This record gives sequence, structure tokens and C-alpha cells, in this order.
Amino acid sequence: MENITKILDFRNLKENWNGYGAKNFDDKTIIKAIDISRKFINCQLPEIFPTARGTVQFEWKNKNTGYLEFEVGSEYVAMLEMDGEDNVIVDGYLFQGEIESINYIVKCVLNKWDKSENRRG
Repeated sequence: MENITKILDFRNLKENWNGYGAKNFDDKTIIKAIDISRKFINCQLPEIFPTARGTVQFEWKNKNTGYLEFEVGSEYVAMLEMDGEDNVIVDGYLFQGEIESINYIVKCVLNKWDKSENRRG
């Protein structure tokens, strides 16, 4: 619920909210981000940030094993996954069916990180 409140608060950010020309947030982006945030079930919850493009960013980090983000705009969802050495593994846009499976994608990546941590351990 805290994440949904945070996303709703982004509606209060006006044009140029960061002092560098940031866009405000349209209702379609806010609704889409809330819908996606509700899909994160039984997994580590992401950090959530507003971006200067008027999009919402969901982010997971593990300093040793990787970085995962989803950027949610009114017309798209982009995914970026990097390993612990900042090598890009995935960088692209999700199709509608993949968006529906976003919780599964997150769980798979976090599980991969856990396994990698255990091997280092």
C-alpha cells in the first residue's frame, strides 16, 4: 500500500519539479504504474522513483550481483537488467504478455541473484 501512495504522490509533481525541466505525470502513467506495482506478490518490493521524463521507475539493486529496473510510461514499459559488473543483460521494452508476467520476471532475476550470492558465499 505504501508504494501505491508513493506513486499517487507523483501526481503532485508539477512541470519542472526537479529544476531541470522535468515533465509532470499524466493519469495514464500513474494508473499503469499502480497496476504494475500490484503485481509484485511474494517478492522483494522495489524502490520507486519519479523520473524527469514523467515516468515511474521500479528498481531493485544488489551491489554484488546486479541491478533491475522497469520504467513505466503511459505507452510503454522498459526493462533494464545488469550484472554486478554493470554489464547489460537485458535492455528493451516489454510486450503486454510480459507485463502481465512481471512478477515472475522479478522473481526469476532475484532468484538468480540469490544463487549467485550463495556461490560466492
